Amino acid sequence: MSDMKYLLLRRQTWYVQVRVPPSLYPILGKHKIIRSLKTQNLAEAKVRKHHAVGAIKIFLHEIANAGESNLQDRWASNWVAQMTPFDGAVSCHTKGGSTSISQALDDHLEELEKRGRRPSTINARRKKVEAFLEWLEGAGEKGQITKQRAGQYVSQALMKRSIALKTIKDTLCDLSAFFEWCSQRGQGGIKVNPFQGMVCP
Repeated sequence: MSDMKYLLLRRQTWYVQVRVPPSLYPILGKHKIIRSLKTQNLAEAKVRKHHAVGAIKIFLHEIANAGESNLQDRWASNWVAQMTPFDGAVSCHTKGGSTSISQALDDHLEELEKRGRRPSTINARRKKVEAFLEWLEGAGEKGQITKQRAGQYVSQALMKRSIALKTIKDTLCDLSAFFEWCSQRGQGGIKVNPFQGMVCP
């Protein structure tokens, strides 16, 4: 699958576009939802689109279940909640480049969608993977993602935050599932799952 999926370039600015299911045409009055990613950088757009697409798909899922009541309020709160963490510039670095890991995440999430996973489940995995990649960027860690770096993320990021152990375990499960998928499919330059067998101390 192309890593350009969902992206649209307008006046040198990147946008994300998601098709509206036919059943929701009468409610939304449109065939696509298009929103700005507020960047002219393609690499950033490829990362930011996961947040944007996740927000839009959750919104569509909620509207399909709840109808058109509080439509605008529901959209506004959902969009702000999903997009706020990535208002600034974000990039990801792994062996093979930022594009490869971004495309790997895109492919992985699409496969989960095809397998019938709930939008909230898919969005949760996306957030956890991107949080780890953002931590690598903030720590100045570029190159191959190793088990040592994965361990540092657990001890230096996850364990220092005031979050429940169950949340940390769920995060490790999601990260391990994604990188295991990458290693099995030869995606993102990942040869070995760096989170394999990792548990909370």
